[in-house]
Amino acid sequence: MRPFVLTVSGAMLLYTGLAHGQVVYKCVEKGKPTSFQTSPCPASAKVADIKGFVPDRELTWQEKRQREAQWATRQQQHAAAAANIPIPTVTPSARSTCELARSQREQWERSAGLKRSYDSVRAWNDRVARACN
Repeated sequence: MRPFVLTVSGAMLLYTGLAHGQVVYKCVEKGKPTSFQTSPCPASAKVADIKGFVPDRELTWQEKRQREAQWATRQQQHAAAAANIPIPTVTPSARSTCELARSQREQWERSAGLKRSYDSVRAWNDRVARACN
């Protein structure tokens, strides 16, 4: 039986290709790329690390949604940090108040049609601005 050998560039495939509870060896040889394999390293290679591999359990849809929200927040924080922009903190109740004000304005715009006055449009925009800021 041939040992399973995987180079560093293909290490992400390691996650899906191994069985539950299998041992992974990290082998380092001079002049060769680092390899990850399920069989012990050859005598010429230095064993850098030995890990027991246990894949994560399947996440529930709630956990997946929570993880996606966390990643979205992290991406926003990294983008803002890169641009040196302060991140506004919006509480869930404030967010829902803002969304409610926007939806009410849209309903009013649909019902008013083209018979809107400048003052009424400005009043609705001010309401939305107060709710969102």
